[in-house]
Amino acid sequence: MNNMNKIKFICIDFQKDFSSKEGKAYKLRPSVDFVKNILVPFFRKHNIKVAEIISDYRAP
Repeated sequence: MNNMNKIKFICIDFQKDFSSKEGKAYKLRPSVDFVKNILVPFFRKHNIKVAEIISDYRAP
């Protein structure tokens, strides 16, 4: 049995405003670099799905 099938990852509100250097609310944090450059590429390589929960802050 492959243990990769048991991995679950939920990404909450990982929007450009917070995770991109060009974002309005961006602040350098080690976790952003780790998630974008290590964790997500690992998941993609091993076909592990990522569930992302996002909010839309635009005016109605």
